[in-house]
Amino acid sequence: MIMEHKFPKLQCNSEYKRLYQSMSEQDYKALEQKILTQNDTVTIKTWNSIVLYDYEKYEICQKHRIPYIISRIYPRNSEEALLWLCKNQLERLDLTFEMKRYLIGKRFLYERILGAHDVALRRASSSVRGRPKNTESKYDDCAIKVQERLGKEYNLSPATIWKYKTFAEAIDVIYDITEGFCHKILSNNLKLSQENVIAISQLSEKEIRDMADYILNKRVDFASFANSRRLMSKATADKIEENTVVKRTTIKDMPKYDPDAEAASLTLTIPSWISFMKRVCTACDMGNVSQTAKNRLFNELYRLVNTVFDMLDILKEEK
Repeated sequence: MIMEHKFPKLQCNSEYKRLYQSMSEQDYKALEQKILTQNDTVTIKTWNSIVLYDYEKYEICQKHRIPYIISRIYPRNSEEALLWLCKNQLERLDLTFEMKRYLIGKRFLYERILGAHDVALRRASSSVRGRPKNTESKYDDCAIKVQERLGKEYNLSPATIWKYKTFAEAIDVIYDITEGFCHKILSNNLKLSQENVIAISQLSEKEIRDMADYILNKRVDFASFANSRRLMSKATADKIEENTVVKRTTIKDMPKYDPDAEAASLTLTIPSWISFMKRVCTACDMGNVSQTAKNRLFNELYRLVNTVFDMLDILKEEK
């Protein structure tokens, strides 16, 4: 397993490094002192010459020209290597809450990809004469099964696993645009709710940059949803004032504003959803429905439940 000595050339890949929570400054100095004063062999874990999580060790060895050896792991592909890293990091006791839910969300995503890969391999294998047809998959091929299993493992509800998955996807969108902003969120140096992260990820690239600059430079409290909406409106207004000339509007040009319109429309729509679901429960024999259709319905209902919880949180905050 341990192969190369001295100074093998390694890579620090951004996709892998974002799954790693950096050491505190105090822990880094303690590690550096230990490496400099002790004669223990420094080992760096890698996959395909990519550093997996010994970033501080690697940096210290590079800085002080200290020889090291590499220890390889052997996953089948990049997704398995990333999944291995998620599991490894989730064993740490010093993870921030934001980093923990990000890693759980990423683990769900990687397991879904690997489950889909295994399904494709089994289908390809069964279509070729002479190949075994009953190869067993290492991963679940159903999102609901993954949610339930991870929920049990981390003592969370399946709906929470889905929310973490959505949070992880949002972080990745923002990370590709403004890496430093995401580091602030995941390191708990910036209080930003999951709902706020998702809302920001849905903005344009320029808007995400502007919002990140506004929050970091103004050092605003961005923790509560109600506050965040006001801040997002203010940030947008500030940018408009700075960069554009607004056409003068007369009273005749302005439509009459009804603050209850959106809420009233939703209130009138919900009873039809309830009626439709009750009709399906009464008229549909779920025993005859395909597993694919049931899985899709299950996933959409989870999304609906999560959205309902988010809406209830908003209503509670606004009281």
